[in-house]
Amino acid sequence: MLEIRLAQTPEEREEIFKLRYQIYVEELGWFEKCPNYEPNHQ
Repeated sequence: MLEIRLAQTPEEREEIFKLRYQIYVEELGWFEKCPNYEPNHQ
């Protein structure tokens, strides 16, 4: 089951920002032609 809630801590907010940015750049295809690109890189 998926739980949706507001981020409560700075760490949770940072994880959300990272996810949002990752989706943004992947949808635009910015890194697909980059030789070091790894999808879902942590």
